[in-house]
Amino acid sequence: MANRSVSEYRRSLGPEGKCVVVGFSSLLHIFQVVLLGSWVAKTSGQTIGPMLANVKQQDLIFLKELLESGKIVPVIDRCYPFQDLPEAIRYLETGRARGKVVIGIRHSEKT
Repeated sequence: MANRSVSEYRRSLGPEGKCVVVGFSSLLHIFQVVLLGSWVAKTSGQTIGPMLANVKQQDLIFLKELLESGKIVPVIDRCYPFQDLPEAIRYLETGRARGKVVIGIRHSEKT
């Protein structure tokens, strides 16, 4: 959902909700999330910010537990096989994706 405005992220959150933005569509959008996201945190109970690159193993285990328990649910809009990559990109460029667009890569071993 990285092509959304900070106000759209904010409207989708509960009173003390948290939004972690991954996959930015432009440098301008990164700055908006960082600057406006910090303003939102100071003026409300909500948190909006970019995904941090310094991830520890304990953080990934915690994230895994949240996913397995259903406390967080990834939003996947569509899945495409690798051979349909151009179609997936065209869909993303329309701006209508409401979640992540997943590209599947099948690995086959040659014997």
